[in-house]
Amino acid sequence: MNKIKSALLLTVIVSSTFLNSCDSNKTKENKLTTITVGVHSWPGGGITYIADKMGYFKENGINIQIKKIENFDTKRASLISGQIDVDVANTMDQLVIYAENDFPAQVIGVTDESDGGDGIAGKESINSLNDLKGKTVAFAEASPSDFFLRYLLSKNGISISDLKLKPVADPQIAGNAVIAGQVDAAVTYEPYLSQASKTKGMKLIASTKDYPTLIPGLLIANKTKIDKDTTVYRGFINAWYEGAAYYYAHKDESYKIIADGMGMKESDVRDILSEVDIQTKEQNKKLFDKNSSDNLYDLVKSIAVFWKENGFIKKSVDAEQLLNPAFINK
Repeated sequence: MNKIKSALLLTVIVSSTFLNSCDSNKTKENKLTTITVGVHSWPGGGITYIADKMGYFKENGINIQIKKIENFDTKRASLISGQIDVDVANTMDQLVIYAENDFPAQVIGVTDESDGGDGIAGKESINSLNDLKGKTVAFAEASPSDFFLRYLLSKNGISISDLKLKPVADPQIAGNAVIAGQVDAAVTYEPYLSQASKTKGMKLIASTKDYPTLIPGLLIANKTKIDKDTTVYRGFINAWYEGAAYYYAHKDESYKIIADGMGMKESDVRDILSEVDIQTKEQNKKLFDKNSSDNLYDLVKSIAVFWKENGFIKKSVDAEQLLNPAFINK
């Protein structure tokens, strides 16, 4: 073969390889599957924005769409109606309510654990949970705040009826109410706990610092969709934990990404995440391990029994049906 023919053949091969590569890239772009997630202003779910900005979702074949939904009932209704595909950073009590409504909800991952991020703040004259008797306490009904309050009261032998309850729409309202002096105490989360603690005449009464595994943030999806598009949800989880790894490697940049995405002050995001443990894939493996302490299966069972005793649900709950470890273990 002479030099001219060799050169022509090489040109054809290189051109063909280049064109095939371009076609392949176009195919990957065309095959992106849209997943819509519902988030609220809780930085524990902020990995959504990190994984999106760093391109991890697209690398895993996903076009992510993010919807801000602050109300728990609205968020739950959005997953049930199919308006969102993943409920980000919701909690165990909400998972049990999904089951009560016969919706096939499944946990496919844990976003974070509250390690002081949730709690009760109130007047400085309240020195113990027992001092809440006869006091007006604001809280978001049928929410993590409600569960935390009832759990602590039960642990300390105090009846919920001993308190003057003031149900509100969400923990932010409860936090603002106690800071404004409209109630004696409130069950809320950061940054309202810190703001209340710094307010004259106010103090922190109790927090999840003493119960760090009680309120994990969850990635909840529809089992029917999971079974239909297993590869897509596996890609979502892969991207999510790539984002979690990035968070731990680049915290300062991550705070800014989360703050920009959630429309929060960067200082608030930083303060909240100082009281929240973002969960990595390795930590998730332990949570989904039935032989480990504080595993999700035991927690679901405990919360279901507690929620049933308090009249929020009537049905029994099967933890095996509500937890899906497949994406964490593979």
